[in-house]
Amino acid sequence: ADRILILGDSGADLAPQDSDARNVMVSFAANEINPSAYKCVEILNPSLGEHLQIANVEEPIYTSQYQRLMLVQASLGTGLASALGALFDPAAGRLRVVDFPAMPPGTLFSEHAVALAEQGLLLIGSMEFTGNSYVRKTDYIRQAQVQAGVRDSVAHLLRLKAVHSNRAVINPEPGFVPGTHSRAIVITARPPAPAPQPAEPS
Repeated sequence: ADRILILGDSGADLAPQDSDARNVMVSFAANEINPSAYKCVEILNPSLGEHLQIANVEEPIYTSQYQRLMLVQASLGTGLASALGALFDPAAGRLRVVDFPAMPPGTLFSEHAVALAEQGLLLIGSMEFTGNSYVRKTDYIRQAQVQAGVRDSVAHLLRLKAVHSNRAVINPEPGFVPGTHSRAIVITARPPAPAPQPAEPS
């Protein structure tokens, strides 16, 4: 398997905490069997996120938390809930994560924004540390092993410990530089309206 999607059991005979506990155990089992698979796990209690991180889950989905946030936005009467709905509409595909343009290392976020704007994409953020966490950690350890000194190797491993998969950085500072495992968070342009068809002759 290349990707694993673990959904919560919403059955009436299973309490939410039991559903979360089962999903955490399945995540550990999946990581043990196939650590190179990308894991997306539905969870109700965000406090279990630390356990999912230990299980190398790249993408936890906190469904109940997202629902509450949408309800709060709707109650404020700002219309933001409708905007979020438009961004997440699967038919429109407006909010997407794409590769950054091929540019030299150290290229600023603002420079990437200009390049993506030429493609009709509005760059709003950077998704840091993307991809499979097992593969990424293996790369970090390999890089630490080739460091010149012990101090550099330890510093490299400490940076690895602080890494969290798919950390979204929205509207960063002008001097922000996306990392080597980063992807661009963009909003696509609205597709052109279809041309009106000529009327059938009567």
